[in-house]
Amino acid sequence: MTKILFIIAIIIIVQNLSSHTVFSSDQSPFERLFNRFSDFLKDLKNPNNQFENHYNDRLRYYESQLSHTRVWLTVSSIVNVTGHNPNDHNDNDLLIRALELHWRRPEPPQPGDYIALYRKNDSIQIRTFPLIDTKTNHTFPRYYKIDLPFIYQNLTNLNQTNNNNNNNDIYDNCLEYIVAYINRQGNIESKNCIRMQARWMEEIFERIKDHRLSELMIPGTHDASSYEKYSYDLYEKDVLSRFQYTQDESLYNQLAYGIRYMDWRVAVYNQTNHTDNQTYNWIEEFWMVHDMQRNRITLKQALRQVIKFLERTTHEIIIIDFHRFVHGFDGEKNLPIMRRRLQTFIQMIHEQLGPYLIPYSSKGLPTIGNLIARNQRILIGYAYKFDVRQLPDSIMFWPPVQHLWADTDKLSELESYIQEQICKPSRSFNNIHLLRSIMAELTPTVEGVLFNRYHGLREMAALVNMNYERWFRYRWSNCTNIVAGDFFLGSDLIDISIDVNRERFQSSK
Repeated sequence: MTKILFIIAIIIIVQNLSSHTVFSSDQSPFERLFNRFSDFLKDLKNPNNQFENHYNDRLRYYESQLSHTRVWLTVSSIVNVTGHNPNDHNDNDLLIRALELHWRRPEPPQPGDYIALYRKNDSIQIRTFPLIDTKTNHTFPRYYKIDLPFIYQNLTNLNQTNNNNNNNDIYDNCLEYIVAYINRQGNIESKNCIRMQARWMEEIFERIKDHRLSELMIPGTHDASSYEKYSYDLYEKDVLSRFQYTQDESLYNQLAYGIRYMDWRVAVYNQTNHTDNQTYNWIEEFWMVHDMQRNRITLKQALRQVIKFLERTTHEIIIIDFHRFVHGFDGEKNLPIMRRRLQTFIQMIHEQLGPYLIPYSSKGLPTIGNLIARNQRILIGYAYKFDVRQLPDSIMFWPPVQHLWADTDKLSELESYIQEQICKPSRSFNNIHLLRSIMAELTPTVEGVLFNRYHGLREMAALVNMNYERWFRYRWSNCTNIVAGDFFLGSDLIDISIDVNRERFQSSK
């Protein structure tokens, strides 16, 4: 398998040399390949070393702009497999989804300040973290990776209610752990937790009701349907899986945690249907995919997760961006077959989500208040080249969300691209009719995969997610519309988005 991938990669590199590197016209194909390979070797070990060297300096600058102490938890996407027996199919000795602790303070911490970790509903401190080294008087890093896992939770079954809610409702609450910054006087300056934020749009509704989705900052997930729990056999032994799965939470969980934009890709595959008379019929079925790799759920299963969330909330609006149509669409030249597949696709969307769909309007996006008044809470973005306007129910499809995608495996290039694109007048949040998503993740190259430069998407996500706070809470908070990332619990994206919206629309309430 590795040899085949290597041969394919070499072919791809040779075919695309001119699009990546400038060469003199008298170079042979071999010389071009050699030069491309030499460039690759220069940063083979870590293409992001230079960027990381400046991270702490930049962090200290933005920290000085804070008005109060902040502390929060994230979930590491990286699993340390050192010492794990590869022949052991039990993952119990691995620390999967390790907690990460972050803190910021406008002033340096004082001797005696510390951070404490508690279990939910318990006052006992299970971990404490000093902030100053008493021997050197130096401040410890503003990040700790904790030797405790944040376990997977099926939030569809976590219908904790209060007395005013229907038993099927969900509301926001902390999960598992609470973290607190405690000063030397014993006072809590800040506390936080990883929580369900299933109703955050409802909580700030009075602020946002007169505005449009394009004016909000909206937390999103890249390749939202490519989700799978970590397992050693799946991730460490299968190179394709390492670059297929971008999330480890179900679609319902993503929404319950606070995600409101989901990037979806769809394909058509032939399936066998076993009938009562013992015959087998071929049927076409829509599947969620990551490019050409089929995910574990069908389109219908994905839609049912969304509808379940909508039925348990009243003011949450979701953007589903059908960004790619691959197998069964791309390359299909038979127009009647294409029309039939798209009609079936549209019919399924309408059957599952019909009452909640936001109909397209050439006048642009309605205000959030108008949408909620009509209980229209799903916006469908459609990015396929085939014009569906003549097909039944296609009025429910909006133009695609504009993806601002750097297509790079380097953090410095990703940051430069966002800096260049995000605040352009046509792309900033005050363009009220255009939805724009920053695709805030790194993209592996074929060479990088073959030479194991990154290990996998989990490691690449960890590099990017640690920058979200600086980028989107401070640096570009006045321009950002949608941010889509990988392994979203590895960042503070949802809290950042909510806080930015509170600040952006504070005069509305």
